[in-house]
Amino acid sequence: RKLALVAGSRLFDIAGRPFAVYAVGPDGRPTGEAAYSGTLRFRAGFEPKLYGEWVYEADFSALRQPGRYVLDVPGVGRSVGFYVNDAVYDYLFYHLARMFMFQRNGDIALPPKNAFEWARGACYTDPIPFQSDRTKSKRILHGWIDAGDARVYPHGFITAKLMLAWEMSQAKHFDGQLNIPESGNGVPDFLDQARWQGEYYRDMQMEDGRCMGYLLTGKRGGGAPIKGSGKGWANDTDPRYIRDDRFSYGRHLRITACMAMMGRLLKPYDADGSAAFQAAALKAWDWAEANRPAPGEGEKLSYPGGTLWTAVELWRLTRQDRFHALIRELADTGGG
Repeated sequence: RKLALVAGSRLFDIAGRPFAVYAVGPDGRPTGEAAYSGTLRFRAGFEPKLYGEWVYEADFSALRQPGRYVLDVPGVGRSVGFYVNDAVYDYLFYHLARMFMFQRNGDIALPPKNAFEWARGACYTDPIPFQSDRTKSKRILHGWIDAGDARVYPHGFITAKLMLAWEMSQAKHFDGQLNIPESGNGVPDFLDQARWQGEYYRDMQMEDGRCMGYLLTGKRGGGAPIKGSGKGWANDTDPRYIRDDRFSYGRHLRITACMAMMGRLLKPYDADGSAAFQAAALKAWDWAEANRPAPGEGEKLSYPGGTLWTAVELWRLTRQDRFHALIRELADTGGG
């Protein structure tokens, strides 16, 4: 479907007004007759006390000829240029997927050939103390920095969706597609991007198998760097802590599932990396089984939902009978 949304108001109803789509030349100006024409349809209205914006829809889905176009509504205005072609989302995908590279925390430089004018060295590589005991620390060399500050979140559901997107469209992805530091390593770039967060999970795993989630700043509420804001990461004096006081059983299971999923997806490309993720996921599972909350004490999405997802991913990775048996048990809920 191809839809344009046109802003109007209750005072100047434009339902039924004609619109037209024109092909444009290199200068962005329309050329020739309209390639498609139709009428606006009322879509939604917003009514505060005095005045509201009404939204109208221009449906030009029937236009299938590849090219660059503008949509014009007489008396209202003209859109920016847009494309109709089979690759219409490629530009958006390329830049959204590359965004994860610029968000990277840890032991990797972004050289000019990959990051252009935003090139930088590795960042935030010093050992990070634990919130509960600041005499103990751990180096966290992976993960995605959150929202322009120095925090790193687990983002389990997001990482899983990236890996699921990879599984659903892997034929479209290849090594060198995104121009990232790993390009040329034999692993498709999109999978390398997701793996950076997966490695964060392994960085944050404790010796007993527990998976920590949050790496937060010292500023109350975890806000932007106090003195580093706008001055670059090297000038950030706000301390960071591994928040082992914010452990969550449900989050632990989601991280375990993600590590198992990453281990499976890496198998065709990196046997050693796959084995490392498998070992981490199994260690995390053993901890989860030994520390399962009593009925009624678990968290949302921890048991049985989070347990089921994790067992499914571990079974797909290892094919161990214990996971298959648990899947059968949890899935056979009699409609519950």
